[in-house]
Amino acid sequence: MFKKMISIAAVAGLVFALAPAAQGAIITAPDPLPAGGLYRLVFVTNSATNIDTTSMGHYNTFVTDAAQAVPELKALGTTWTCIGSVPGTNAKTNTETDPGVHGTGVPIYNLRGLLVAADYSNLWDGAIDTPIDMTELGNTINPSTAHIPTGTTGSGTTHAKSLGGTDSSNQVTSSTGSFWLFGYGRYSYQPGSVYGMSGIIPEPATLALLGLGGIGLLIRRRRRV
Repeated sequence: MFKKMISIAAVAGLVFALAPAAQGAIITAPDPLPAGGLYRLVFVTNSATNIDTTSMGHYNTFVTDAAQAVPELKALGTTWTCIGSVPGTNAKTNTETDPGVHGTGVPIYNLRGLLVAADYSNLWDGAIDTPIDMTELGNTINPSTAHIPTGTTGSGTTHAKSLGGTDSSNQVTSSTGSFWLFGYGRYSYQPGSVYGMSGIIPEPATLALLGLGGIGLLIRRRRRV
């Protein structure tokens, strides 16, 4: 009887150990957020892609497809781009977060609802406030050990080892510090997860008002007809 109990406990322990880790719920509307405020979201892709191409379109399509496959993210109706650099196109241009071109910008949050950067200048000042460590599926990763390829310098420009480089691509070696975008190279034939960023998102109350405004406009048009 005692041996049987031990066997049952052992099996139960094995099942528990082999059970997949629970996924966290992603947060698409940070709280608190000023009424009428705007924000952007960032995540790391749950799956990997080839990084041997210099086509920025490849990386943008990859993060877009990842986000669009998640109902909560698709419902935002926004665009998605890769935080990455290739020859001729750097990350801050690709994501439209260049302070000198796109202005101060808006706060940027990860899918935990935590502030990553207060604005565009903060994003490219060499460090971020919180790791981009949640995937679109709600899984948690450690960027510094996952070595996310970015091909980007801390200031958002294209690194010598850009994505699609002939030998290697620059990759993440720190979660939030000065190496959250770069550190050392990885071979371009090694697939990797990448960072994705949304376009500017109106906060939920604004979306609701826009929706009501659209309904009102439609009613007025019908009355005129």
